[in-house]
Amino acid sequence: MKRKKDKDKNNGLATDPALDMSKRIGKIQGNLIGIDIGSNQLKMVQMNKNGTIKRLAFGQIPEGLINQGEIVAHPPLVGVIKKTLKKSKIKGKGCAICLSNSNAIVREIKLPNMNQEQISNAIMDEITGFLSLEASEYIVDYKIVEEMFSEDGKLVGLRLKVVAIPRHIVNSYIEALNRANLKVQYVDIASNAQEKLIRISLDAKQELKNLNYMIIDFGASTTDIVILENGNYFVHKTIHSGGNNLTSVVAETGSNNIYLAEEDKFKTNYFLEPSSIVNTRVISYFDHILTDIERTIDFFKGRTNQSDIDKVYITGGASLLRGLGKYLTSQLGIDVSYLNEILNDVKGKNKPDMDLSFYTNAIGSTIREEA
Repeated sequence: MKRKKDKDKNNGLATDPALDMSKRIGKIQGNLIGIDIGSNQLKMVQMNKNGTIKRLAFGQIPEGLINQGEIVAHPPLVGVIKKTLKKSKIKGKGCAICLSNSNAIVREIKLPNMNQEQISNAIMDEITGFLSLEASEYIVDYKIVEEMFSEDGKLVGLRLKVVAIPRHIVNSYIEALNRANLKVQYVDIASNAQEKLIRISLDAKQELKNLNYMIIDFGASTTDIVILENGNYFVHKTIHSGGNNLTSVVAETGSNNIYLAEEDKFKTNYFLEPSSIVNTRVISYFDHILTDIERTIDFFKGRTNQSDIDKVYITGGASLLRGLGKYLTSQLGIDVSYLNEILNDVKGKNKPDMDLSFYTNAIGSTIREEA
């Protein structure tokens, strides 16, 4: 059976608000504000029309306003958003919100060839078993990532990436942004924003297009892995362990103070000689994550006739631990870099030293195919 990557179609379930599931390589939307709201940090970026950064904004979110991806207290969060906008002098209303991977259910589904209405019905039938709420309580969208053909060239099957997000969570974030005088144009998730960053970077570097990439997002509650085959989506895997678990490991073997542990974990290189209990525990934590990463690589190799991963990019809060990149490189035998390193083209000539480590999801959310 012949397979063909589908770069031209962007089919999706009709949803309001829309999820950004564009398959085509897009472009950065000028003046759009990309917004990434985490459990304790708010990141915003406004882009110029030429695709470079116009303004950046960073705000601290007090504890308790957001719990496991859900907004608990709207008024104080709205206040944080307004204050951050004012301080950074970001003006405008149009924005894209990037939600955490932990808010979304991402699944791969294979279907026989069928029309769009049949695809939509089949998706709802297939995904219902993965949902904890009634299907009507979710915003669902999809994109065709691969078309499968018979030897005589007949389209016989489709491989889809499907995303479902609880409607009340999406509406809650939109409500908060509306109260801050912003208008959400579409919703994105972190793994999709990161994928778009890679693809728009590769679009300008033809010699790198035929390589295979892995993105590892060390989030607060989950670690997400995305593999791109020749720059196109191949698979997504979620590991239900994240930076909060790592903070607990540091606290349990140190001061038992979770707040001190959150600060301390970025000051120490735990990957030097494991001369302390905390070093050993941190290395053990990442070795457990590495087991799942290696299984995902083996799955990719098995499905692609032993193709190799050429490059690994890491992002997310825990990716900033000292020495983590070098440790992952030594364990995987693959070059590991930080995702923000691909963003030199968007810094602009006047911002050569800008650290974009915290802003990759916000920037990625501003990339969209123009109608």
